[in-house]
Amino acid sequence: MDVNVPHLAATPVGRIVCAISRVIKIEPKSVVFEVEAWDGDRKIGDGTHRRGIVNVWEFEKRFGVTQLARRATENGYSDYLRPLEKHLQSES
Repeated sequence: MDVNVPHLAATPVGRIVCAISRVIKIEPKSVVFEVEAWDGDRKIGDGTHRRGIVNVWEFEKRFGVTQLARRATENGYSDYLRPLEKHLQSES
């Protein structure tokens, strides 16, 4: 939904870049992350990233897509999303 990560420094071709993100806010329809990118010991970017929360099962029902939900379940994403869904239900 929104990426706000200003570029702080250039990285030469071939260098390894490490990205770190932390959840800083959970809202009913989105999750906000604090993000950093590092080139060795040099910070090359930092900021925030907001992701929309998609209920895979509702999406499937609305658009008639069955492969997406099946693939998410096979890859274990449903286990990953379960705590988030529980948190959102407790806020409503």
